[in-house]
Amino acid sequence: MHMWDESSYAITAYDMLKRNEWIQTYFLGEPDLYNTKPPFALWCMAASIRMFGFTEFAVRLPSALAALATAILLFVLGFHHFRNQWKAIFAPIILLTANGYLGEHIATTADTDAILAFWITLYGACFYIASQHQTRHSYYAFAGFIALTLACFTKGPAGLLAVPGIVLWFIWSKQFKRVIRTKGFILGVFFFIAVIGGYYFYRNHTTPNYLATVIHYEIMGRITQQEFLDPVPKSFWYYLIELVKSRFVPWSWLTIPLIVLYLFAKKNAMPPILKATICYLVSIAGLLGLSATKPFWYDAPLYPWIAACIGWILASLSQEQPKASKLIGITVCIITIIQVILQLQKPIQTNLKNTWQMAYNHMPQKDTLYIVNMDFDFRLNFYQKQFETKGMLSRIVKPNHPNLQVGNWVICPKQARSHDLQQLFEVDTIFTDNDCYLYRITKTK
Repeated sequence: MHMWDESSYAITAYDMLKRNEWIQTYFLGEPDLYNTKPPFALWCMAASIRMFGFTEFAVRLPSALAALATAILLFVLGFHHFRNQWKAIFAPIILLTANGYLGEHIATTADTDAILAFWITLYGACFYIASQHQTRHSYYAFAGFIALTLACFTKGPAGLLAVPGIVLWFIWSKQFKRVIRTKGFILGVFFFIAVIGGYYFYRNHTTPNYLATVIHYEIMGRITQQEFLDPVPKSFWYYLIELVKSRFVPWSWLTIPLIVLYLFAKKNAMPPILKATICYLVSIAGLLGLSATKPFWYDAPLYPWIAACIGWILASLSQEQPKASKLIGITVCIITIIQVILQLQKPIQTNLKNTWQMAYNHMPQKDTLYIVNMDFDFRLNFYQKQFETKGMLSRIVKPNHPNLQVGNWVICPKQARSHDLQQLFEVDTIFTDNDCYLYRITKTK
């Protein structure tokens, strides 16, 4: 379990389930103003916890399913255009083997970003189809607004990242007036305003200063730099540079050669789906670049559209150059296999949970386990609640807490806390795992 957002979201989802309170969110028993985002992702986590228990698997499952759904959506879009399953599979394979997408904060952790990326991809797809479909464009426009609403209901204003790109695509495709005049588009606008506006109004009514906190952190906090979250100023090109250097490796290395090859080799006009993808990428990348606060994981909505761009260029090349199609397919397969092997070899850090479980294996069942801590570390709260669901009692205390006494079992999650404890007590070392220590107090100093 990761220290910050993942563990705090998991705790909030657990509290939501226990309190049966689905709009007003709480963190460790208090109204939550640390996480001011709307609750859709928390609803997903709470539902998963109800089905599978309060485990890392349960709280991470919604992100993994959102990532898988995004890949399936790219396949459907590709198949809709190319009418060939082998060409359509390029984009989802690229997405699911990109380093950053499978890393912390997106597809494999209990965060909002994979779910946000899915909704942004879905409403981009719906509005694209609305611009192309001759008879059901009104239905797709309304479906686009449902997805847009859910994107904002997942991560607030960040759900709007692709909206300028949609406007740009409508103008480029000369479909702007036709789409916005449809009944579905007009109803969608009212639906979006009613749901999102209604939520923020109600939440501000039940939690005083909620709206002011949202404006301060989620809007002004992007326009001006939040030093506690992102202390070092970064350039407009930060996300592009990181994607090329590491986050979209190895596919980023192919992007420029592929674009050059495509421009020289293509026989037909650029497909509309590729034009729309470029519009969405310009919109998302441009707004992220203009933001003063740039945590590395905010690039999540870019991954599906970059994967789509590369995948559909490969598909177009294999379609226009049949002799090269086998070479393209073999290259994609080799890179995919290498990436899967590299991902499977990544280490999983579980030292804190291992030490906690080891304590319960050694100590008498009715004893209380003490965790010595003086820092913000929400993982401790997560594991405390997780083990309490199994009937195992624990308390998070400072080294000089009056309840600490001879015979107590104590976990120190870092070396500094171990030093603090040993200044006050003599201890027996029961178990160590990297920077995590399990002791039993034997004597007061």
